[in-house]
Amino acid sequence: MLPDVSNEVVYDKATVDELLLREKDGRPLLRRLFEIYLEETPRLLEELEAAVAAKNEEDVYDVIHQMKGSAAALGARKLYRVTESALTLCREGKILTIPDLVERIESESDAYIRDVSDILNRL
Repeated sequence: MLPDVSNEVVYDKATVDELLLREKDGRPLLRRLFEIYLEETPRLLEELEAAVAAKNEEDVYDVIHQMKGSAAALGARKLYRVTESALTLCREGKILTIPDLVERIESESDAYIRDVSDILNRL
């Protein structure tokens, strides 16, 4: 089962603040990494959905692992916790028993996108 993260913050403020302070090409690093995240996430979610539909546990693991790495780098705390638990379920051979896997990951990703978009729009 995936964890209940409803009482956790969507993003880690310290990580987001650090990425806002660090610059690349005169822009906050958070903005550049977030742009990449926005480009890659729809493709990863499609790949995850296809892998789940095909019952391909190896591909499910690979996609979730990529998403977990992105979540860690960007401070997406809820998404990180859900993907971390999903990887454990993959290792235990139980990942395909989670009926709302794709929806949960997509929901946490959407929450992160919404919150960080708000932050970046205020800059």
